Amino acid sequence: MKMSKYTYLMIGLSLVIGAYALIPNHEPGFCTDSSILTMTLPEKEGFDTTPEFVLEAKLPDVPDTLGIYALKSPDVTRAYASEVAGSRGAKGEVLDEESNFVILNERQYVSVEKASGAETLFLDYKNAFADPEKGLPDANVLKRTADAYASQNRLLPDGYLYSGMSFLTRQQLSERGPTGRAENMMGIAKYSRTLEGLPVEGAGSTITVLLGDGGQVQGYTKVSRVIGDRMAVASATPRRADRTYELLVPEEAFRLLQEKGLTTEIADVDKAVVTDVHLAYYETSGDERQDVTEPIYVFSGLATGPDGEFEFQEFMYALKTKAGTTPLQQPDRSRAVDRSTIQEPGKGTKDAESRTISTIAPIREVSLTPRLSTTPLSQVT
Repeated sequence: MKMSKYTYLMIGLSLVIGAYALIPNHEPGFCTDSSILTMTLPEKEGFDTTPEFVLEAKLPDVPDTLGIYALKSPDVTRAYASEVAGSRGAKGEVLDEESNFVILNERQYVSVEKASGAETLFLDYKNAFADPEKGLPDANVLKRTADAYASQNRLLPDGYLYSGMSFLTRQQLSERGPTGRAENMMGIAKYSRTLEGLPVEGAGSTITVLLGDGGQVQGYTKVSRVIGDRMAVASATPRRADRTYELLVPEEAFRLLQEKGLTTEIADVDKAVVTDVHLAYYETSGDERQDVTEPIYVFSGLATGPDGEFEFQEFMYALKTKAGTTPLQQPDRSRAVDRSTIQEPGKGTKDAESRTISTIAPIREVSLTPRLSTTPLSQVT
């Protein structure tokens, strides 16, 4: 039986329609698969509170698309840690401290985190926090010294730029409160990077040069995973593409913040004024594994309550597939920190001889103060 041209046409259309039906996401829609989204935001310990929120910040513009990227860390072995230490002129036995490798000699301390390859180096670590004799020069001089050290030691991967100076300070405290002026003990020159024009926030993507007495370089910290392939796309509007995740618009993110509340070290907060909202990427501290980085919202501002006023900063997942579960899902009051068993932040320890309290605390001259993630020096000195 001879088939007509009409029959051939119908068969051809059927094949095209059938093949098109097998193409994923051929209609506008969002991906709901969360298998590649392995980034975990921290849950702060403290009190969960839902104050009155006041938005005084301009909400950010949302790009048409934002990428979701793989993060790559080295395979940290004993040999790798030894190589890192050797490249900095540090030689000694490699000690396995479970989460990191430590190389220690008479003058140098090197730590390499197994989870990420994050590095910490202290020069003359036994005197790292000794009483300063010469003091610190101004921030501009410290920056020039830090820039020169970072360049000479090839410390900064492409894309890192100087982002500010902060200080570790010491001040004598009596039972009545602080006495005398705060004294700068160490300068911390910070370098950070951006991704798709957005800052990368969190304890990762942070390189610092530590500057001690007289402005001498005291060491460095480096948490910098390699940014790999663009694995997927986030967008606020449906797209005809596979692996497109739905991105929260700022208004939705602020509504979620109002519902979830803040987690603070203060039990009662009456009012929270949001003075800044922006999109960012997130990278966690060097002692944690992270394979993917995705967009987040960052809310910051001032909160007030019976105990006074304090600054706050909250991270929130920017993807809807995660925003409903853990962007700000914090411990309830029953799981809050028991302050009877811990030392209040910033109050230091009592000196039995002088009966005053000495503390080292950061003065923030930039929006973020770097964290040092490594084995405490007190455990190795």
